[in-house]
Amino acid sequence: MDRCWLKGAVGDALHALSCAAGYNIHWLMRVIARLGLGGLFYACFTVAMYALGVLKRVLAGPVALGSNSSGNCSPHAACPQLRLAASG
Repeated sequence: MDRCWLKGAVGDALHALSCAAGYNIHWLMRVIARLGLGGLFYACFTVAMYALGVLKRVLAGPVALGSNSSGNCSPHAACPQLRLAASG
């Protein structure tokens, strides 16, 4: 809390909140380490990140068949992407 690099009263408030959050997260991590719950915490974190990835893919919507990242793929019978999608 020595220096606040953010401007104004809003910056002071944000700095105080971020310092408090950092202190609480540090305290929580020490408790997790002391109790030996690191594996459980890691498993919960992994499941949460997987769920966020699935949610991101669902919200992105369907991807057109035969398209690639550059967007210049034409859907024709000789296209290897189209053949792989049809066979799978």
